[in-house]
Amino acid sequence: MIHMYKKLLASGLFLLTSVLLYANLIFEQTVINENLPIKTTNFNFSFKFKNTGKTPIAIMDIQTSCGCTVAKSDKKTYLPNEKGEIKGVFSVGDRKGVQNKTIVLLTNNLGQSQIQLDLNLKILQAIESSASILFWKIGKPFNEKEIEVTIVPQYKFSRLIYDKNKFNIITNNDNESNKIRLTVKPLDIKTAFRDTLKVVAETTNGSELIHSIYLVLK
Repeated sequence: MIHMYKKLLASGLFLLTSVLLYANLIFEQTVINENLPIKTTNFNFSFKFKNTGKTPIAIMDIQTSCGCTVAKSDKKTYLPNEKGEIKGVFSVGDRKGVQNKTIVLLTNNLGQSQIQLDLNLKILQAIESSASILFWKIGKPFNEKEIEVTIVPQYKFSRLIYDKNKFNIITNNDNESNKIRLTVKPLDIKTAFRDTLKVVAETTNGSELIHSIYLVLK
């Protein structure tokens, strides 16, 4: 019985060692964290690796979590000590804010049949706010709410557009950091109401950019 146990243990260790020998696609990085500049249309990325094992490894398929992300390998099979690269493109389109995309490689490698690569991207906007909506409940005190607006240096704060008969808004500008702190309070309103606060910024040539914040009383 003991002899059989030792034999099974030895077989298990042999199999484990064999699997570890195959797990040898070593990547320089498996996660890319990046802030994408304003008006970026496409983000090109690359994951470099090396086959440090003793057998060839084939990448059978590459799957992405979104149709906006395309990735491919520079070849299919990589020999021992051979370097490779996964290249791809993320299409920004009308996407905004934080984007987390996953690329999964399917290989013939027993110990590494799936390899996950991650894109953690933030699409920067010319105007960003700490909240996209401010909400008050009818029948309760209309307390002041603060919201911070950040404008990139290429633009300068111009003005606010909102219904002055419905809201009182105090503006506090910090020109050094290009941040604006807005204190918003509804006036005496008895019925549900929805308005849009528009933050307008402009460049030196006069072109304007508008960022919307929704103000809701319900």
